[in-house]
Amino acid sequence: MDTTREERAELAIESLTDSCRMIAEQSEGVREYSGFTAWLAPESFWYHRVRLFAHPPRGTERTVSEIADGIRSGELPPLLCWLDLDFPGTELTGLLGEAGFVPVTAQRAMYLSLQGRAAGKETPGQLRRMESSEIVEWAETNAKAFAKPPDTGGLRLLAERSGPETEFLVWEEDGRIAGGTLLCCSGSNAGIHEVFTLPEYRGRGIASALVSRALDDGNLQGCACATLQASEMGFPVYQKLGFEQVGTVHTWIRRPE
Repeated sequence: MDTTREERAELAIESLTDSCRMIAEQSEGVREYSGFTAWLAPESFWYHRVRLFAHPPRGTERTVSEIADGIRSGELPPLLCWLDLDFPGTELTGLLGEAGFVPVTAQRAMYLSLQGRAAGKETPGQLRRMESSEIVEWAETNAKAFAKPPDTGGLRLLAERSGPETEFLVWEEDGRIAGGTLLCCSGSNAGIHEVFTLPEYRGRGIASALVSRALDDGNLQGCACATLQASEMGFPVYQKLGFEQVGTVHTWIRRPE
């Protein structure tokens, strides 16, 4: 796939917004506005959000104000994300701060071409697809690994989607889920999300094995590339697997009045 860095970065944030769309379609739907899109899924914290686009027709300042007003009124979700290739950081962050937003995460937007990818090693016995009945345990283990509240409601909506383009993977140790990841394929893009390993099992190559399996499955689905949003902890793992950083995805939240 012959793409520019900007196009690869756009694919990396689209893998996030595609998963937001998949969940919102099971919940309250998607709303398109001039300059931003909202994915409405109140059951979820992380996937119930707004994306601000570059160069909104009404201007960035007015659009940020419109989003803030929508959040204040309850019409829009409180999370706001954007791709840092789109804006001068100091200008936008200043506007967001004035509108009552504070930063939550800044994740590296990562891209990997799957063209010509050979099949990975044989899947270890501890790695398998999650059963639908395990979604609560998967979500709670994911929350423990990241030290955050579980997003069970949103993940359950995603797990209930039919079709091979969405799959939850688990790694088992000592009779329980020790790690996992989520694959959401959309078009030619294999989006990889929520890669986690419990602290006591880290350093054993579990995350690498999970992502490698997700890459193989995305390749089998006909995807030409894989994208993800990396934390600082996960970044070295993805680099070793061949991913390149193509931008940064920022997520901010508007504080309640």
